[in-house]
Amino acid sequence: MKHLLFIAIIVLAIGCDDCCHELENGQDLIGKWRVVEVGYSPGAGYITDNVEDQSSFIQFGTDHHFQSNYEELNDVHYYRILEDNGISVLELYPSKPTDDMSEQLVYKYHLSFEDNLLKLKYVYCIEGCHIGIQKVE
Repeated sequence: MKHLLFIAIIVLAIGCDDCCHELENGQDLIGKWRVVEVGYSPGAGYITDNVEDQSSFIQFGTDHHFQSNYEELNDVHYYRILEDNGISVLELYPSKPTDDMSEQLVYKYHLSFEDNLLKLKYVYCIEGCHIGIQKVE
């Protein structure tokens, strides 16, 4: 019985680790994405600005490696995707996350597709803020 429980835990851990590389539109998360817009609310309405710097990118690698040259994200090196009530959640870390590293979480975003962009919606932004990214072909 102990062996069966151990095997079940291993299968679940492997399944969760490989989880969520395919996005809701069927596109693969792995690869390079260009930052094309940012959205924020100064308190009255929501503002969306285009990102003028065409070299700003976010890259999701295999084995949960993360790379970016976009503002504060350049110190983030690992990511993981979780599900929260049917919503994909992106978590970003400075070092490889383990189960007990929640205190090292740097950023947490809800993932959604809108207007042909993958939008990273910052979870803790009360009035809303996002980064809009587009897959580089």
